[in-house]
Amino acid sequence: MPRVWADLEELARMKRRAKTETSQPEAKYAGEITCPECGTKLYHEAGCIRCYSCGWSRC
Repeated sequence: MPRVWADLEELARMKRRAKTETSQPEAKYAGEITCPECGTKLYHEAGCIRCYSCGWSRC
């Protein structure tokens, strides 16, 4: 198998792994709190409350 194909297969494996892992491991769901801008869930991240949908944040 040519090296290029091996690299593409490895890239595909990495993308699948990234989709299954949490993109924000330190972020925790803030419970029933919803975003005042768009109404979706808010998350605690690095001492702030943040919305991943619209980008709203309160620090």
